[in-house]
Amino acid sequence: MNKEELKKEVMSIPYWYHKIQLPYDIVTPGWAPLDLSRYNLPDSFEGKRVLDVGAWDGFFSFLALERGAKEVVAIDDFSDNLGANNNKTTFDETEKKCILERSNKPWETFDLCKKTLGYTDSQCRRITISLYDITEELLGGKFDIIFFFGTLYHLKMPMYALHKLSNLCTDEMYVESAICDDISPYGKSRTDVPILQFFPGNQYGSNDTNWFVPNISALAHMIHVSGFEYVSAWKLDDNEVTELSRARAFCRALKINPKNNCDMILEK
Repeated sequence: MNKEELKKEVMSIPYWYHKIQLPYDIVTPGWAPLDLSRYNLPDSFEGKRVLDVGAWDGFFSFLALERGAKEVVAIDDFSDNLGANNNKTTFDETEKKCILERSNKPWETFDLCKKTLGYTDSQCRRITISLYDITEELLGGKFDIIFFFGTLYHLKMPMYALHKLSNLCTDEMYVESAICDDISPYGKSRTDVPILQFFPGNQYGSNDTNWFVPNISALAHMIHVSGFEYVSAWKLDDNEVTELSRARAFCRALKINPKNNCDMILEK
């Protein structure tokens, strides 16, 4: 595929979530991640087996492979309606096309990037599956590394999901999530208390698949009690924020505690 053919194919897809660097200096027209440097991900995943939960277009799947991962398994069930809500209740013809195409070809963007970047099925495979249904048998074993980005708050049973992931993880898990510290009166008033705010409708981001949003304390403790001895957590924006898209936190969780005197660090 030459440059013009690739560019045409990328632009023919109505909605991209991730910004992915492709050959010919082509970057997919998504918006996430906002600031990758804030994630503090390792420079190398050499020889690691990686699970990418809620992979969507595959930015982090391909990042892991680029940094030396032996194998990546990407999973998603596309139940978050990303690209379909956009804070609206009605859609124009272009948006309707976007919603229809995503429902008919959910892995279209992932497959295009995988093919263009030259990764094989043995290096990278994707599975349509609910997080609640994952098992070691279905995914071909356990994982050294798990990416769990932008997914926790879409779950009706977040603790159950964290326990499922913990049982599949042998080393580290990285978690990115919306947090309510700056946008909720409960989060602002009691930063020392773990708070998980429930949104029974579409109150959070006008998206009725956003169910529970923790403050950073709750996020870290939830990960900790699911089976990770050490959790480090920090906000992705050091300033107090009002935009939901910037009210996020990141966690690094280790199955084995490297520090005998501390099992959790909250960096604010």
